[in-house]
Amino acid sequence: MMKGFFQRHNRELTRMKSSKWMRLLFGGLIVVLVAGCTSDSDFGSSCPLPEDFIDRNCSEQNASTGSNDALTCVNESHPTCSKAVCLIFRESAPFCTWRCETVDDCPKKATCEETIFKDSTGANKKFCVPANPPTQS
Repeated sequence: MMKGFFQRHNRELTRMKSSKWMRLLFGGLIVVLVAGCTSDSDFGSSCPLPEDFIDRNCSEQNASTGSNDALTCVNESHPTCSKAVCLIFRESAPFCTWRCETVDDCPKKATCEETIFKDSTGANKKFCVPANPPTQS
């Protein structure tokens, strides 16, 4: 009688352990797939910025720095970019990107470029820029 109890209990424990591992494995797979789909899937894709946004924000930002650089502008809360950053870099067409510290933070064939915009510490913000940024049409 005790032998049957232990055998039945052992089978249930084995089934629960394998079920737990399957849930962990499945959950890990989901995390990898979701992260892979949003990591750089829209990098470099178009993110329209209305002319009034550019006129109101970009010109003022460039003028306030005294920079003679070609027009560079950033919207860090853009609704169509997965990482919410839309950048015009040196008069490029606006494109989706994200902040970086080094080129290792960027996709292949992209660079980490410093801009005229300051972060909370006063350092210039850097963004990933494609090797061939999109051009204005």
